[in-house]
Amino acid sequence: MIYIFYIVSLLGVWFFVFKRSTFDFVSAGYFGCIVYFMPGFHGLLFNPYYPDDFPIEPISTATYLVWIGALGGAVLTGILYNPLPALSVQQKQTTRPFTTPAANAVIVALLLISFVVALLVGGEDLFSPDKNDVLNVQDRSIILFATLSQVTLVLFIVQKQYIMAMPSILCVAFLVFIGFRSELAIAAFCIFVWIAYRDGVRSFFKVRNIFTLVSIVMFLFAYKFVYANVKLGRWDLVFQTLGDRDFLANIFLKSEPFITQSILKEVIERDFSIPIESFLSSLISVIPLSNVLTTISIDQVKFDFQDQLFPNLRYGVASNIYANFYAAMGYIGILIYIVIQNAALVSISRYMRKTDSFAKLALALVGSFIAFYIHRNDVANSITLINRILYSCLALWIVTRTVAALEPSDEPQP
Repeated sequence: MIYIFYIVSLLGVWFFVFKRSTFDFVSAGYFGCIVYFMPGFHGLLFNPYYPDDFPIEPISTATYLVWIGALGGAVLTGILYNPLPALSVQQKQTTRPFTTPAANAVIVALLLISFVVALLVGGEDLFSPDKNDVLNVQDRSIILFATLSQVTLVLFIVQKQYIMAMPSILCVAFLVFIGFRSELAIAAFCIFVWIAYRDGVRSFFKVRNIFTLVSIVMFLFAYKFVYANVKLGRWDLVFQTLGDRDFLANIFLKSEPFITQSILKEVIERDFSIPIESFLSSLISVIPLSNVLTTISIDQVKFDFQDQLFPNLRYGVASNIYANFYAAMGYIGILIYIVIQNAALVSISRYMRKTDSFAKLALALVGSFIAFYIHRNDVANSITLINRILYSCLALWIVTRTVAALEPSDEPQP
């Protein structure tokens, strides 16, 4: 199966890079699969009980079939939905910004206030080398700060307002420092897709863009291995780790995809299942502020597999959206998810072509999550994270419109 996986993967890359007319979130969804199905190229998966070892678990045929099905579904979607390039040169030049200078100043001020509040709430625990200490103090104020950092970084970068983006860059850097890489990963993915959408994917054949892309990818993979020593200020150990002869192998073969896909393998091989009622209850997360308005919390409806599949594991692992759907409805569930994901990415891509308003920012961020980061989440957590992005974008839109009402000149797009 590994050879079929290679053929399907490479043919898909060739199609989306060289043959498809445009690069949008349908294309991005395919490359998100390539990243998270990376173990398929190696042929082995990580055993969570041996975190210091390289992957040793063989990949089952059933797991490969799921990956090939997901890749094939993305390619088929790209063939059926293949519009002309979204923006002409003239349109690029006349696209108006989402925000005014006055709104930018207010947005940056709100970001800095959220940063100060997060520091006050988190205190010294934010600087602990133990990630559990950081997670124990994570509350809504820190979540708000993290989401605002991510959203404002994309907002300013895609408008080429690089000076205004500096506070957002510093805030995202702080989040990475304390152990949260997801905001940087989603924001970077969103910005890269935006550029490819605007200028074409072949714009990344330029040396500058290749260097930037490779540098960010390498950093995201590598920081996990030096994170604790960076926080301790043990730079001697940081450089020792970076100089290890197995460092490159470590950062990829012990990366998150090798863990999250082991969840899918175990769920399929053990035919692990959850009640369909439990799965449907996770959709309660769609309701805004559901954890506040109801007695149901995200912990009650999340895909709870670790105690059954990996009992007595000393650390928590991420989730797997395909495993969640399989556990609820079997292979039919995986097929349903593939259809839902690709339909969502087509819808987002179509609406992005029709708008130049603030909604385009929200669509791009949600599209990036669905195309990429959803792979390591379950249904309930995915909906919760998407809601956070939408609430933050809505709040910034309200700020922009309010400032525009007070400053009628240079009014942004409604």
